[in-house]
Amino acid sequence: MDKRGQVTVIIVVGLLILGAVFLVLHFKSSSLQERADTAAQAATTTFSSDMVNNFVVLCLQKTGEEVLFRNGRSGGYFILPAAATKNLQENVPFYAVPGQAGQVMIPPDEVLAREIGRGVDALLPICFTNFSAFREQGFAVDVGHPSTTVLLSSDGVRLNTALSVRMTRDDEQKTISEFVAFVPAPRWYRAKTIAEKVTQSVTGPFICLDCFADETEKAGVYVGVLPLPNNQYLFDLKDQAYQRESAPYHLRFAVRYDPVQQIPPEEGGPEEIPAEGETDALE
Repeated sequence: MDKRGQVTVIIVVGLLILGAVFLVLHFKSSSLQERADTAAQAATTTFSSDMVNNFVVLCLQKTGEEVLFRNGRSGGYFILPAAATKNLQENVPFYAVPGQAGQVMIPPDEVLAREIGRGVDALLPICFTNFSAFREQGFAVDVGHPSTTVLLSSDGVRLNTALSVRMTRDDEQKTISEFVAFVPAPRWYRAKTIAEKVTQSVTGPFICLDCFADETEKAGVYVGVLPLPNNQYLFDLKDQAYQRESAPYHLRFAVRYDPVQQIPPEEGGPEEIPAEGETDALE
């Protein structure tokens, strides 16, 4: 079998576990969290709109990055669609299912943006910790519910969050209702482009490695695949160069194939791997 750079295919029964440790939703201490806490502590001597804005924006950046990594492990979704795997510890969406010419269901940008917004709105209050740092300094804090819209770009995501934050101390009161933050992620969108190539490489139970070898090699992305019951493959794209808290970015999704499409490799053509064939181990 011709090994193409960093492109590998793994079949490991134990991969059903698939690193659930990376799905921890409770936020740990990090540089962004420490900066947010510092912004809150500044309220001891000052009381301005900037101190509130800085605290919320830092939490938006921290939460946005967390959501990008969390959603990647579930195929770009914060809440999985109906078309998803069942009974796995970490279920993933289907990016393709059999149908007329094959039905591709890779989420478009507007869906990815919507799911990032959902995740940010759900997890942002965790970073706020009930504004305890402000309350300890004598502030009365009234916080509404966030509503985030997301703009995707090639170098990251822009978060526009509508959120009413009213803070009162003594006779002074400050209210801010809109916050904007940018999460740098120049490698995040690249995984989706590779996922499109990988999805198209499946013909029946065969996977054409050469169909995505060049692109994954250039991008430095490893591709893992696990056969599942009911004519399904689970794909795991890992970008070791894109990390958060020492954990690499993963984009995980599934493909359901038509077992009738038994197309063998053409002589001298791209190499294809049958579902029960021998595979190389990742790393």
